[in-house]
Order: sequence, then structure tokens, then C-alpha cells
Amino acid sequence: MQALILSGGQGTRMRPFTLYRPKPLLPVANVPFLSYPSALLRGSGVRSIALCISQTSAPYRSFIASEKKLGTEIRCFSEFEPLGTGGGMKNAEEFIKNWPCFIFNGDVLTNANLKKMIAFHKSTGSRATIALVKIIDPSACGLALSDAAGKIHDFIEKPSRDYLNKNPMEYWINAGVYLFEKELFDLMPKGKPCSVERDIFPDCLRQGVPLYGFKLQAEDYWIDMGTPQKYLEANRAVL
Repeated sequence: MQALILSGGQGTRMRPFTLYRPKPLLPVANVPFLSYPSALLRGSGVRSIALCISQTSAPYRSFIASEKKLGTEIRCFSEFEPLGTGGGMKNAEEFIKNWPCFIFNGDVLTNANLKKMIAFHKSTGSRATIALVKIIDPSACGLALSDAAGKIHDFIEKPSRDYLNKNPMEYWINAGVYLFEKELFDLMPKGKPCSVERDIFPDCLRQGVPLYGFKLQAEDYWIDMGTPQKYLEANRAVL
């Protein structure tokens, strides 16, 4: 199997740490952050990864060489104009030779069981499986609503407090880890900005393309390392 890691952001929320180093290469417990998703993927049989980046590949050369020694081949795909999550994926589509393909957001640290996610994806016939994580307050996030079998039927972006009060439930949000079949890439425009979350997933629901949510368990660690506070928390967790 293969994987894409979306690392095309500018890291503005992480400044000043990202003024001279791309966010995916920031050290977590003295190891470049990208080493963690790469190791997780390698343990699930993924030995070929594309990095979707927004700058030259030069800062990544040492990391790529280190990963090659561990058995993972890495190739960079640069976007010199912001393309969004979907546009960044489409920019690297030529890399993918085998389906389904894992997609990771470049600031997600997790130890999710990817082998179980693969088995779930294949058993449901899903065209895109989205890892979901349960949180207490989803007001700043996007809710994914699914049925008992895990099939997603709606997304609610940043639900209001009134909505949450009227709809008490377990709140599951997009964890930024996906398994995509080629049909998802066929919906993405080439060379144009596109958001998977705001454009592609709603299109899938309208067209009846089956999307499923794979719910992370309580023992699965997950954090979006997008702010200095979360970055510190991730370092503490790894230590």
C-alpha cells in the first residue's frame, strides 16, 4: 500500500517555531514529527509515501535519507500556490499505483490501529473511510454523523451551541486519517484549489458515494499538533 501525507500548510499557528523549519519536521521528543506517522504506516505495510508540501523539498532531504534506511521510500510533491487538501492530493495522484491509499493530515499524531481500519474499509465497501475521534465539545470542529454500521450521512461544520443542546449525542469529528479509493480523486479538479472537507465529502453524499467512519477507540492516542500548546502536549505524550 501507499500513503500521502498532507504537509502543505504554512504553519502560521506554530510561529515562531516554523519560521525556519517546516512544521512536519519540528522535533517531537528529539525526532522529526514525520517519523511518527511514517513508522505507523510502515508497521501496517506501507513502504511508499508521498509528501504533499508547499515549498522546496530541500529541508526534507535528511529525513528522506533516514527513512530510506528504515525501508520507507519518500517522494515530495511541491505546490507553489495553495491548493487546499484536495488540490494537494490531486497534485500527487500520479504517485499512487495501488488502491486504496492512506491519507494523513501532516499535523496528526496518533497510534490508531491502521490494520483494523483497512479491514473495516474493505468489509463495508466504502469508497472513503474517515477515522473519527470522539470529543466533548465539537463547536470548533466538524461533526460527522453516521448510522449504526458506520455509514456517514451528514457533516455539520462548527455546530452551534443551540444545535448541540438540542441534539445530545456522542460527538465524533474527522481525525485527519483516511483511506481513499480512486473515485475520490476523480472528483478533485486538477491544478485548482479544492477542500476535501468542504467540497469533496459533501459531493460524495449528494452523489451517493458511500463514506464510512472508522471510530478510534479510547486506547487510541490522537492529537492535532497545530498549536504551540498542542505541540507541547504531543512532546509530553511521546516522552
